[in-house]
Amino acid sequence: MAKRWWMIDKLYNSLESAKIDKEICGTILQGWDQLPQKPKPAERAVWMKKVIDRMDSLLEEEIRFKIREDCACCISSGTKRIKAMKKLIKENPDLESFVAAVQDSGFLGAVVERKENTIYATFGVGHCVCTGINAAKEPVSITYCHCCKGHVIKLLEVAFKKLLRGEVLTSCISGSDDCRFAIHLD
Repeated sequence: MAKRWWMIDKLYNSLESAKIDKEICGTILQGWDQLPQKPKPAERAVWMKKVIDRMDSLLEEEIRFKIREDCACCISSGTKRIKAMKKLIKENPDLESFVAAVQDSGFLGAVVERKENTIYATFGVGHCVCTGINAAKEPVSITYCHCCKGHVIKLLEVAFKKLLRGEVLTSCISGSDDCRFAIHLD
């Protein structure tokens, strides 16, 4: 394939990792070759909405959520955020001080709080923060937002050194006032 916008590569790789049939991948990614390498926000939003709509119609919920989760940004092993999460947990070994330190870091959104054995992360109070879709003119399926859930989960997995599960509670791009994620520590 020709050189493309990095989000297309990430999504393509995630679809491939999920072993999605090549013909279905082609249908989902239809029109990628019409996008410039650095598309404008409105171009990104229109194309990504179509991609998510096709994913919703062609793939089972669990599979598409996992695919989007694997598209999470800012989580490769050498990133500043990964290094910071390792440092935060080392310096704040008890859960309460760790959550406070994560809140101060801003890496998990505007508001980070813990209730029992769940960490809640709230992004984008009043607006979507994701550059891949935030220029959308109409609501987008919450499927899209599982990449942000993946971002939160992967950063917390680095800190706690274990696999975690999470859920998207609300999403600005889907019509809510904020993007809120719950990550369960048990």
